[in-house]
Amino acid sequence: MMFDQDAIDDMVQIEITKAVASFAYKYGGQHNFQKQKFLFDLFNLKVPNNGYAKLRASKVFDEMVLKLPEQMLSRDTDYEAEFLSSWLTELPTLLILAAEPFIQDSMPCWFVVYQMPSASCFFTVMVKYWEHRDPQCNFFRADLSRE
Repeated sequence: MMFDQDAIDDMVQIEITKAVASFAYKYGGQHNFQKQKFLFDLFNLKVPNNGYAKLRASKVFDEMVLKLPEQMLSRDTDYEAEFLSSWLTELPTLLILAAEPFIQDSMPCWFVVYQMPSASCFFTVMVKYWEHRDPQCNFFRADLSRE
């Protein structure tokens, strides 16, 4: 039985694009990625010198973080993991590698890197999540070499 690798790649990209669009619809737009902003600010507050760029979401978020109950500011919490997991989509095999806020064209944007492994290759997907427009996806496929 022959299979067309390009057709399989296209199907994988379509499923990833659907998952990203669904995520953007759920958390972006009128919600402006509030959950992700909040967790990013919390991460930056609790983990000094973590290497992430500091993007102030708003004075409201800063005040919310400072008023959190002490149990939310536990030393046992992995704040980076909490922030990164807030970017997980409904596609369980699409793993989150990194997420970073930035400004492009005077608009806030989140640059998120996902990876989807398979038996013979893996896809790396770089997504720009915009607050007021559709996300942009760039796909890279890498074959796993077997020696």
